Amino acid sequence: MYMVGANMENIRVVIENANQSVCSSSPMVTNDGLYLTFPCAVPPNSGVLSSPLTIIPQNRIDPGNGLPTDPIRGDDIILIRDHILNLVPLSNAYKMVAADANNSGTITTLDIVEIRRIILGITSDFPSGSWRYLPQYCMLDPTFISEFDDDNPFDASWYSPVLRTNLKYPDWLDKVNVVPSSSEAELIEPWSFQAIKVGDVNCSAFVHSTSKLYVDAYPSPFSEHVSFRFVTDQDKFVQLNVFDITGRIVARKEINLSKGNQTVSLTDSGSLYSGLYYYTVEWQNGLLQGKFSKK
Repeated sequence: MYMVGANMENIRVVIENANQSVCSSSPMVTNDGLYLTFPCAVPPNSGVLSSPLTIIPQNRIDPGNGLPTDPIRGDDIILIRDHILNLVPLSNAYKMVAADANNSGTITTLDIVEIRRIILGITSDFPSGSWRYLPQYCMLDPTFISEFDDDNPFDASWYSPVLRTNLKYPDWLDKVNVVPSSSEAELIEPWSFQAIKVGDVNCSAFVHSTSKLYVDAYPSPFSEHVSFRFVTDQDKFVQLNVFDITGRIVARKEINLSKGNQTVSLTDSGSLYSGLYYYTVEWQNGLLQGKFSKK
């Protein structure tokens, strides 16, 4: 069981045969992202190994990132809104699936409404749960990969070798069919998933990376110019975005950071009005966020 960018734990994996539960993983998925395929006894000559099994990961049940409201914040809504307005399109298919909060196969203001209802506590969960699970079995199909990585992953379809039919979004999410005795079942992909947190388009549910980055905006409050102090353990390319309190992007800067300490000034920050501002720093494997103010 794997999540984009990090292994997930505390998920139970249910294995069904003809809609009857064969067993469920026990213990739950461990912190290295692994689960036992058959923790329960399989009767001899039961036909289980030659019959199609349905593998179903269940939502996390621990606090924190398992809750629908965590770590979803206002900047996720800002990013979805900018995508809808075609100001800053979401950068990959996983973020687009995360933005589809109402599971409609489109990204609209209705998804923002669903996310706001969760944040405000009006509803307790999203229509299809707080996590979506993309079977890695799909990623063995070059046609699916091409369609999924396109500008609209909702148009992607996957031909299930077990069901012998084309599955359209969202039917290729959240479960997969495998025949244990098949040659493909010897691979890890048919048994693996990538988890996507609904509403978390800035990927803050898990930001696990072998590289580290620290950023701080100073002075705050500032009068003329604000600067950003970076400390990184390796060279990396980052994008700095600054938002006003309405969520409008007021500044953007692409920066090639060198290992060590580096200070970057936002030269046009003098034109900003007095008040509170938010910023994000995004790179290939993560995202940081913070805030500063102007006098």
